Amino acid sequence: MRAVGEFKEEEKANTFSAFLHAEGIDNEAEGEDGIWTIWVQDEECLDRAIRELDRFRENPHRPEYLKATQTAEKDPKPEREDRLFRGRYKQVDLGKKWRGRTRAGHVTMALMAMSVFVFLLTGMGKSPMNVWRQNLSITEFEVVGETIRWISGVPEISSWQLWRLFTPALIHFGFIHFLFNMMWLFDLGGMIESRKGAWFFVFFVLLAGIVSNTGQYLVGGPAFGGMSGVVYALFGFAWIKGRFDPGDGIGVPQTTIVIMVGWFLLCFTPFLQLFGVHAANTAHAIGLGIGAGWGYLSAIKWRR
Repeated sequence: MRAVGEFKEEEKANTFSAFLHAEGIDNEAEGEDGIWTIWVQDEECLDRAIRELDRFRENPHRPEYLKATQTAEKDPKPEREDRLFRGRYKQVDLGKKWRGRTRAGHVTMALMAMSVFVFLLTGMGKSPMNVWRQNLSITEFEVVGETIRWISGVPEISSWQLWRLFTPALIHFGFIHFLFNMMWLFDLGGMIESRKGAWFFVFFVLLAGIVSNTGQYLVGGPAFGGMSGVVYALFGFAWIKGRFDPGDGIGVPQTTIVIMVGWFLLCFTPFLQLFGVHAANTAHAIGLGIGAGWGYLSAIKWRR
């Protein structure tokens, strides 16, 4: 819920609350220590409710306010109590929301398109010396036997090739790696972009990608790639945001939590290395930390 404003008189608070209900804005008037606060259920209605509050304060005796109060008093008690309950607690069927999403936003689709393009240009990441892979890695490197060599100090970044800080996220190694990341990018990215907007999503993805890529480079060198650092940031944000602020409409089903956390932990074991899989665990951990931290801070900002 989001606070609209406060009243010192209970009668005025109830009148304004009834008017908002009449306007289709679910809300509740809550009193504490002689102060009555109006809470609205849906954040998207907040600006409209604030504008109506300004009009109400200018003249609380308008006929429409009296009419709304009279209508509220005529409501059958069970229906009125149910309406008040729905005004206080936003009920979100996350499973239905998750299954019902059929398309992602423009930024999400652009990221997926770039990933497909890079996946093809790099030959599915099979050759570490592929010119496109070298140009998109955080710094150029060479493979001699089982040894990876590169010039320390990332001279390319010093030469203002700043795209290299993010573009390792577009490199994928094999179809399964690519498909796994694109699936989660579509689901998690589509949900967050549609709820928070394109500019928020662009900033979030760039921050998560750059920081997780940098951390992975510092720990394991430049021969890495994949969107998983960003994906785990998106997952962490949706998970924690949904846990502490479900009214915002962002969250993930329990099965997704089990899968993502299970895979995260499995990647730290030697088991996957038996199959030649070397996960970018540092990028996973940093991405998850960024997303979870951001989700928590965003949630407690509004939590009451």
